[in-house]
Amino acid sequence: MAKNTNLAYAIRNFEQSESQRQPHIQKLEKTASVRKPKWIGRSAVCLIYVLALCAALIYGRVSLSEVNAELQEKQAEYKVLDSEYTRLSTAVNSVVSLSNIEEKAAELGMTEVKPSQIEYIRLEREDKVELSEEKETVWSKLSGLFDKVKEYILG
Repeated sequence: MAKNTNLAYAIRNFEQSESQRQPHIQKLEKTASVRKPKWIGRSAVCLIYVLALCAALIYGRVSLSEVNAELQEKQAEYKVLDSEYTRLSTAVNSVVSLSNIEEKAAELGMTEVKPSQIEYIRLEREDKVELSEEKETVWSKLSGLFDKVKEYILG
């Protein structure tokens, strides 16, 4: 007698006809794909955001370029003014130097003060100086007139 095993039963289950083995496929008609409106709205918002961001970046670059151009103009102007200042400082220093002042004073007949020319005044009262009135003589009038003519001629 033959033993009944699970194997025999399992083989019998698989032995089916050709028509039973093929899966049943049902054909469906194609339907038009419809996008949901919320995806269109989100896409539009993202596109507008990206365009606004690009416009802001372009505007920032343009304004930065304008500021850089203005900065370069001001730096060039500063260099010109700084060189002009240096030139004028050198000219002033050469004109106002001590040797030039001494030469000009010598041309005008001025000399250094000698100790014998210094007069010291001692004040006993408060800081007041009283000058006595001089009588005008003919000699003082002539010397005054001579001084005025000399001053007018020499400038």
